[in-house]
Amino acid sequence: MTIHVEEKAHAILGPSGWDRWGTCPGSVILTEGLSKGSSDYAKEGTAAHQLLEDCLIGEYDAEELIGREYEVEGSVYTVDMDMADAVNTAIGWVREEQAKDGVLMVEQQVPIGHLTGETDASGLCDVMVIRNAGTELVVMDYKHGKGVQVYATDKEGQVNGQLAMYGLGALYMLEPVYDGIQTVKLVVMQPRIDWHDEITMTVDELRDFATIVSNAAGRVELNRFAHLTGETDIELIVSDKGCKFCDAKHFCPALEYTMTNALAVTTGAEDFDDLTLPKKAASVVVDEGVSAEHLAEVMRAAPLIEDYIKAVRAEVERRLINDEDVPGFYLGEGKRGNRQWFDDRIAAIELTKGSRLKHDEAYVRKLVSPTQAEKLLKDRPKIWSKIAPMIVQPPGKPSVCRIGDKNPAAKMVAEPGDFEDLSTTSCVVRDAEIDPLS
Repeated sequence: MTIHVEEKAHAILGPSGWDRWGTCPGSVILTEGLSKGSSDYAKEGTAAHQLLEDCLIGEYDAEELIGREYEVEGSVYTVDMDMADAVNTAIGWVREEQAKDGVLMVEQQVPIGHLTGETDASGLCDVMVIRNAGTELVVMDYKHGKGVQVYATDKEGQVNGQLAMYGLGALYMLEPVYDGIQTVKLVVMQPRIDWHDEITMTVDELRDFATIVSNAAGRVELNRFAHLTGETDIELIVSDKGCKFCDAKHFCPALEYTMTNALAVTTGAEDFDDLTLPKKAASVVVDEGVSAEHLAEVMRAAPLIEDYIKAVRAEVERRLINDEDVPGFYLGEGKRGNRQWFDDRIAAIELTKGSRLKHDEAYVRKLVSPTQAEKLLKDRPKIWSKIAPMIVQPPGKPSVCRIGDKNPAAKMVAEPGDFEDLSTTSCVVRDAEIDPLS
């Protein structure tokens, strides 16, 4: 069964683009008229959102719909155990913890025009719940991706702008009916990385953010006017979150300047005067004498540089696919995929026919994952309590983080073999050789 998922309209100054237009007002002008399709990750996320909606409205568990196909912008995504597990995590939280004694609303268009000035503008809110006798509004945003961890508040304590806009839109829509709302809980769920974050705000605290949104929308309009009249340059502001999902990355002058300026810190500006000339990889090195302050500056710009290069590569690929010339490059065949059976059922018959292979030879058994086991044993808590202690979760690998990030500090533990056996060696102290055990 294949279900076509209709593409939903997005406001120009919509909640999902807040990190971009709320930070960089000129980005709205740069991205106007760009007709780029969604990435595979985004389309898979749309399919997962549709599965979440179908399950909450139809009162299914997601594993009941394994095998269902969702068509998104011409691509078909099949519900598998991975998608079902992720969606079920969100479903369980909504049903068991939030909507049990509340009023549940799923995939609701909430008005935002009163915040941005756009006529009839709206945002699509994944889940809303009115609970606690009408005094609390819960707004949940489901994130199916696992590449970027999303927080309800940032490291400075500022509320997630996308969530806050959904909350403000939901308040505007629901308060005429539910006039006793006192608090709003804003929740982000990202089950594929086992992540859940939330913040509870009073209605007045949330409304303070409305002023921030309106001011940002005003800056966009000022930039639009400046662009139309040609009186001044548009305002382009580079930022990690704002630039990451901006469609204008590959030609944004502010981002290109940031990239070349950051690289010049360690390699010398003269190396990058002419970006049309090929550079040898070995020529791009970090001077051992560069200061820590300069390294920190480049590290701050590193995510932007990486996103800029990815965006340029994607644009070159798009042009080559459309038979446009990009000097010095062509569209070559990539690495071939792994070999696979064109039809597992037919291959299985041929492999086992006439006792060519025994059944156990033709098939490989695989143990279910801890997540799958937990789902299978959800109605047998005593058995699960005996199995759960068998689960281990390796710690994350150490990675460079900025001061203020929410990642806990890594504990560097020496592994066996990291150090020599000092009991069998001698060491030098002030030029005098001694036995370390004497």
